[in-house]
Amino acid sequence: SLLRTVSNGDVDSSTWGSYISGGYALRNRDLPRTAAFYETRLVLGGTMLRPATVFGSRAPGGLGNSRYEDFTGGTNDDDAYFFTLSPVNGASDEISWLRGTGRFLGVGAVGGIFRASGGGLDTPITPTSISVRQVDPRGGLFNDSPVADGTRIYFVQSGGKALRGLKYNSDIDDL
Repeated sequence: SLLRTVSNGDVDSSTWGSYISGGYALRNRDLPRTAAFYETRLVLGGTMLRPATVFGSRAPGGLGNSRYEDFTGGTNDDDAYFFTLSPVNGASDEISWLRGTGRFLGVGAVGGIFRASGGGLDTPITPTSISVRQVDPRGGLFNDSPVADGTRIYFVQSGGKALRGLKYNSDIDDL
């Protein structure tokens, strides 16, 4: 059980809906290392059990109500999405940070920086439409919070000695 009562007993959540608070979550379980809001969803990244996985909540409902706490998966465009980074050249892909821009979701990992978007840069990420690729082999600092300025992301490179920036360039459709 991920939830415990104040007296440290297990909480039975088998009959609950998408979100009800009945206890507290334990740090040594499957809690995210980082979070961001992107395309009207709450995006979580890098848990202890799944350090290279990104979790996107469900998109807002028909009345525009947010569903930030709802991570129910499926194949509909408004269902939650999940993806795991693939190691590039054997590098660690433990997620350090997430940052959304006007064109893509930046995913900083120990082994490099990734760009996540839908099938194209102007297409939202959905469970069936996602493109993730490494755009910089220099990783970001763990738990460092990058700064976004429009379509540019600034982050501190691993080792803490260099400030790096990523910017979308429409002339070459690359960063």
